Amino acid sequence: MTCYTDPGYVPYKRIPNWTGGMMSTSDDDDENEGNRQQPVTTSNNYLRKCLLCNIEQPLRSHHCDFCNRCVLKYDHHCPYLETCIGEYNHCYFWCFLLTTDILIVWSIMLCSGSFVPFSDWSSWLHINKFRLFAMHVLIISLCATTILLCIHSVFALTNSTTWERVSRHRITYLNRLPNEDLNPFHQGYCHNFFYSFLCRRIKEQQWDIVYKKRVEEHVTLYIPTIVNQTEEKIVSNGVNHDAPIATKDFAVDSASSSFKLFDSERGVPKNLEQHCPDTISTNNSTELHKSYSNFITIKKHFACKISKNLPLDTVTPLLCASITTYSPLKQYHVGINTRMRVISLGHMAVKFGVAMGTHVTVIPTSESKYDDVIKFDAKAFLVSKDVEQLKGVENSFNFIIYTVVSMIKIGAPPKLVEIPALILLFKQLIITGSQIGRMKQKKKISIAYL
Repeated sequence: MTCYTDPGYVPYKRIPNWTGGMMSTSDDDDENEGNRQQPVTTSNNYLRKCLLCNIEQPLRSHHCDFCNRCVLKYDHHCPYLETCIGEYNHCYFWCFLLTTDILIVWSIMLCSGSFVPFSDWSSWLHINKFRLFAMHVLIISLCATTILLCIHSVFALTNSTTWERVSRHRITYLNRLPNEDLNPFHQGYCHNFFYSFLCRRIKEQQWDIVYKKRVEEHVTLYIPTIVNQTEEKIVSNGVNHDAPIATKDFAVDSASSSFKLFDSERGVPKNLEQHCPDTISTNNSTELHKSYSNFITIKKHFACKISKNLPLDTVTPLLCASITTYSPLKQYHVGINTRMRVISLGHMAVKFGVAMGTHVTVIPTSESKYDDVIKFDAKAFLVSKDVEQLKGVENSFNFIIYTVVSMIKIGAPPKLVEIPALILLFKQLIITGSQIGRMKQKKKISIAYL
């Protein structure tokens, strides 16, 4: 039955409904794979696309390299049975392991009763050597199948799979959960075991709905009322969620009602964040769900406090622009004894430099920026096209911020910058770049806005 039952192959012709649900026009997907699939509304999760099958994958499905098909609730590919184990034949595979165990136990009983008794030990070994070998093989096989039976019994009780357990760090909908031990598909042991055997006969499981409900119940802290009435808002980059939630240190109002917050600090390297060696970048990454997730939940560590009197649409971009400048200034201890040169007019660089007591010289490309420079209390103003002015300040700076580069392609110059090696050797120069900075630095900036 395990070999001849469809493990849950995803039909090739599936139409995305962009809400996370798919339903066939027939009760049997395997017999009607060519039929058009009708979309059904389930939740706000987006389907993933398998480039090999050119289909939209439902949640928990995975492409099997051996079968070259996507399988619903993929568990593993069994090389002994030459088939995948998925949502539709997992119960038969469990029954196969159980009956195999029973058969092996029965074989051991028959084999043990077939031993020929001898008073002489050496004669007994000689006569029963094949029976003894068979007994060893049966015992080893019994151990292997029993272990597999126990493992898949646990999977049936907890509604998990081998693929999700072994490759959790590679699965997008699991590795982004803040709690590594959370099983987002667990619905109760009896319920899980029941559906492991009867799910196809009742209905196709809509795992996206189960996932959303489980995540909302167990990942975030549900607090019925906001106990902190301080006039502060929560700000975080690109966070979106269905309902607001707060901890004792934060309050959420209508302007920032798309956040969920929890207290766990696990997994946040101290003062590293953007510079962490294990960072998983999401900028310009492979398109997965067609949009930002509706499930993003932020840790308290990544939330900043902003004064209620300030508009979030103005302050939030400043947090990004200002931290990019503030981070290198703090990293290289820019202060009273520093002479800083700002190429072009970097408003945030000038403001931070002046506030830190630095001698700031602004060198834009034209004199049109003079009024702004004076307003920001910079010490000197030079025009980059005036060669004589630049010669007068040669070798007088020990910190330079080149804001023009930081405005091209998000901080990266369009072409490779050529710098003579002798300048680095004899002048002892340091050339560096700046990312958005650490959360500790960002929170210091946000305090300035309070």
